[in-house]
Amino acid sequence: MKLTRRHTMLSLAGTASLGSPNVVLSQPAIAPDWPSRPIRIIVTFAPGGSTDLVARLIALGLQERLGQPVVVENRAGAGGTTATGQVARSESDGYTLVFSTSTVMAIGPALYRSVQYDPVRDFEHVALLSLNTVHLGQNCVHLSFMDGLNTLKIRLFGKFW
Repeated sequence: MKLTRRHTMLSLAGTASLGSPNVVLSQPAIAPDWPSRPIRIIVTFAPGGSTDLVARLIALGLQERLGQPVVVENRAGAGGTTATGQVARSESDGYTLVFSTSTVMAIGPALYRSVQYDPVRDFEHVALLSLNTVHLGQNCVHLSFMDGLNTLKIRLFGKFW
C-alpha cells in the first residue's frame, strides 16, 4: 500500500492530539514500520518567529511519542511558497511535512503567478494548530487606551468619524 500525505497527516494529527479517538482510527493508514527514520518538518518562514516556535514545540511532542527524531528545517522565501513547493514535489512517504500558515495556502497561489503547488490537490489539510493575533499599538504613554483609540480614529477617518 502506498503511503499518501493524507494518511500521514491524519495519523500525525491523531498522534499530536494526545490520545483522542483519531489515533485509533488513523493507525491502519500507516505502514507498520512507520516511522523507521527521522521525520522532517519544513517551516515556511525564518527561524525565531511564531510559526517556527510552534513547529518546534510540536516536533518535540511528536519525537517523544513516535520515538524517532523530528527535525525542523526553516526555508524562508517568497512568502512561504518556495518551501511549500519543495514539499509538494518531495516523495509522498510521510517523512517530509510542511508547517505553514493559511496565508501560504490561501493567498500565495492568488498572489504569485506561478507557484509550484496546488494547495487542494497536493496537500491534505487536517489540523488547525494555532491562531495568531494581530496587535495594533502606539508608543504614547500619556494617553489612556480610549484616548489612544479616539486619536487613532481621528487620524484614520477624520474628526467626525
